[in-house]
Amino acid sequence: MTKRTIESAYWIGDVVYLRVADEPLRGMITQVMFAGDNSQASYNVYWGDKSSTWNFGMELTTEYIPEYARTDNETDDKKAK
Repeated sequence: MTKRTIESAYWIGDVVYLRVADEPLRGMITQVMFAGDNSQASYNVYWGDKSSTWNFGMELTTEYIPEYARTDNETDDKKAK
């Protein structure tokens, strides 16, 4: 039997946020699936709004970072036009 080691950024029970969400939506990892030759992990997340989605690790974070949220300057620029 061959022993294999697979690294995973998150595991079942971890609390995560969706990186591209405008509003912080907190979710919990409920399933982890490894597929393909490179064993890339996909994570099933149960969100606070009672929905669930499959996501890749790059789409998730353990803390909410509003990197895509609008800044006050962008809002002021639109009002000026």
